[in-house]
Amino acid sequence: MIETNLKNALGLWAGGDQEGALLLCQQVMREHPNVEQVALTYSGLLLHREDFEQAAAVLDDFQNQYSASPALLANLSIALRGLKQFERAAKLAERVTIEAPQLVSGWNSLGLCLIELDQPERATQVFQTGLQHHPESPALSHHLHQLSKSPPKDKLSEALASPIVGLLKSAQTLSDEGNPVAAEAMIRKAIHFNPDSSYSHRALGCFLLRHARITEGIEALEKAHTLDPSCPTTQHFLQLARGEIPNKPSSEYVERLFDDYAERFDEHLVGQLDYQVPRMLVELLASIETSQNLGEVLDLGCGTGLMGDALKDQVSHIDGVDLSQKMLDLAKRRNIYRSLVRQDIEAYLHHTDQRWNAMVCTDVLIYVGDLRLVIDQIAKRLTPKGWLGFSVESTHTYPYTADPASGRYQHHTEYLHELLSKDFGTPVTEEVHLRKNIGLPVRGTLVVAQKKSV
Repeated sequence: MIETNLKNALGLWAGGDQEGALLLCQQVMREHPNVEQVALTYSGLLLHREDFEQAAAVLDDFQNQYSASPALLANLSIALRGLKQFERAAKLAERVTIEAPQLVSGWNSLGLCLIELDQPERATQVFQTGLQHHPESPALSHHLHQLSKSPPKDKLSEALASPIVGLLKSAQTLSDEGNPVAAEAMIRKAIHFNPDSSYSHRALGCFLLRHARITEGIEALEKAHTLDPSCPTTQHFLQLARGEIPNKPSSEYVERLFDDYAERFDEHLVGQLDYQVPRMLVELLASIETSQNLGEVLDLGCGTGLMGDALKDQVSHIDGVDLSQKMLDLAKRRNIYRSLVRQDIEAYLHHTDQRWNAMVCTDVLIYVGDLRLVIDQIAKRLTPKGWLGFSVESTHTYPYTADPASGRYQHHTEYLHELLSKDFGTPVTEEVHLRKNIGLPVRGTLVVAQKKSV
């Protein structure tokens, strides 16, 4: 019950209801005054709000009655530093660095206190020692760089040169792990370090949209757009946040999205988001198609080759096309595809003269709104009685809509039936959970249809 209430409090905070989150924490604190995790969560939210006085009161009260861990002392040091009680804050932080050097917050707080106490040389030593324990810490890197007259030349120079990138990567990790409050704090710290970074403002805007804070998200994205009007990602999410739904996003947006996502695509999508669409689509195809071999198959938007890998034992040859070169490079390593082409799928289908016995398209049409053109092109490049299998996210809004939280499109099943009716027989559909998003299942539809013989 305690863990559930604390998760609910974090969810309220991420959704913009700070007062509700704090009230819930207060209630849990009254019911369980001796549970340190409650004090840590409550004080953490107060620190995010920069209510240093209340945070210090909560933490002091706890440590006066119960045994305090280094994590709690680190929070207390941060609160005291906010109250400008630098000497006491420094003593607590130093104790944290000795008892728990694995806590980066202790090193960070101690170094910042020493700067305020006019001890820059000692602060430099603290940040350097902290980076030996935490070489990837963007905050420690930034503070050390601020104290240095010239950029460092050791192995930490890359992290020091770009603390914003490190902070935003840390924010992504925290968000993936289900800690949106800490993730938001990391993003806002990146903005604090460099308020003119369009990348940071865009990250904040997209984060806020994911947690249904639309007005705040639009404000952050508008700032990002002002700083970099040419960014296709900012333009796409800003359109969706304003309620504008283009027929499809720009190719530049999709290419950038998957180029940036390529290296962690498989691990994140399958390992963390429980993505099983290739397996489910293969099973649906097998339940309908009696032949043991689909023949020559085209994998539209093949990505890193997850669908090709699932199909490899049921095809004569498989070709792949994708807009992201980094995705194609990873797909090539699987040694599955006869050919791999970097091109927009609509353009590829329009210009090729080749025909295939089947086409598959998983988690690709969620980046297209109006599917009429792509379905027509697919039908032209399939042999008679050829098979088409694809996945979409589902919606009750006809014909389709788009989610500003994810940037993806959702399609109405009736709309799919209408588009397929011209060239395909009655499709077989299956309602499934495509993946998880912020810990919740994403509702979708698998579709398998056979092209008419004439």
